[in-house]
Amino acid sequence: MADLRKILGGERKVTIEIEGETITVQYVPGRHTTEQLIALEQAEAEGKLAKLAPLYAEFLESVIVDWDLYDGKTKYPHTAAALLKLPLSVLAEIIGAISRDLAGNSGRSPASSNDGS
Repeated sequence: MADLRKILGGERKVTIEIEGETITVQYVPGRHTTEQLIALEQAEAEGKLAKLAPLYAEFLESVIVDWDLYDGKTKYPHTAAALLKLPLSVLAEIIGAISRDLAGNSGRSPASSNDGS
């Protein structure tokens, strides 16, 4: 018998380099819902950035567990409100890294991470 809580609870890590800075993002793939994917794809197809940015932020808030992004000495929050203050290109880079990780890890356990742990 499979336990949905275990399937949804596994964590992974991705590392992204933006403008010479490295960000490691710990996320839960099981929180990435089909509903979110459909909304993102519709907004992308419509080409409406005003609709896309909040969806990116909400998606990231739902899947990110932790990251090492700091504003000075303070860890930058990964709430949707805080994420909306970042450049859209940063949100897109993080989502791209997560998407590539999910595609590259298909068939692997959600508890796996791309850093070998």
